[in-house]
Amino acid sequence: MEDLETSLGFVSLLNSGRGKVGLMLVIRGGKRGLRGEAKERQYAHIAALAERHGALPMIVMVSNLPLADLDFYHAPEQSVEHVRSAIDFAAGLPGRSGTIVTFHLNTLLTPAEWRAAGASPEDRFVFFQNYFARAITPALEEVARYAAAKRIPVKVETTPVPEFGDRPRDGTLRELGNPYPLYSGRGFWELRDIGLGIALDLSHTRTLYRAASLNWGERPECHEIYKGVFPEDLERLCGKGLRDEVMALAPGDVVHLNDGRGLFDPTRSVGHEEGVPLGQGDIENLPELIRGMMTRELHVVFEINETDYAARPHLKRSIDFFESTMRGKGA
Repeated sequence: MEDLETSLGFVSLLNSGRGKVGLMLVIRGGKRGLRGEAKERQYAHIAALAERHGALPMIVMVSNLPLADLDFYHAPEQSVEHVRSAIDFAAGLPGRSGTIVTFHLNTLLTPAEWRAAGASPEDRFVFFQNYFARAITPALEEVARYAAAKRIPVKVETTPVPEFGDRPRDGTLRELGNPYPLYSGRGFWELRDIGLGIALDLSHTRTLYRAASLNWGERPECHEIYKGVFPEDLERLCGKGLRDEVMALAPGDVVHLNDGRGLFDPTRSVGHEEGVPLGQGDIENLPELIRGMMTRELHVVFEINETDYAARPHLKRSIDFFESTMRGKGA
């Protein structure tokens, strides 16, 4: 409860003239976080918060760990049930004023599975695209139908390459590959056709563009390091950037606003950093991106990592950067 009050206190510092202020609930513990005692405890906290502050917009972020609980590649039916539970959880939240559910596809493959998909990157691309249409799309269509019946918008989150590139010393997780990182050139329109929306995480999709900017012709190992970026993607990403991703969003989509830093390099045990305070990372045109997203009807969430969750220095710094940008003082 104290955590919710602290979060709301900080985001309430934002200029209220720019729209409603709400919260994102990050579900912990996979499916267990959506039922039983965990569910009732969260409902009680939200009810108490609403009693003090009135109805609040809410985003429910489905837990992507443990991996076995959410996996639209290997266990699509189980994953549909997981997201359905999250939709039910969101629909039942007390004192809500508009609720959205977001989730990862969690389509993660081991190195052996990746190799088995084809002898070349081009072959794997064809295999994974066909598999998406054959096995993953029907599951996502089920999610979309259920969400529509419950009147809860659902968005699928963009992911980094590699997905666990922020954990360079975890030999198991860092080697997992996701063939569907999702961006405007591949994934956005497929999801929209299904009836789902997009949750664009800037620090995640930033890694996609950073990886694509490398000289793949001289570094063929990039295909094994940055799994999920295929030759077809390199062509589609060429000459584009995060601004194109923001402009590809539709009204009602979600942005996880954050900065990012670095790029995964297994030879040096270096990882990328996600959720970096605004202005402290290497997204050079961040002020332009912020101003662009604020001209559109988007739900913007500050998703910033902290070292001190009581004082929230990184969130405070990010809010200051945001307000300075909106006053025209940013680059």
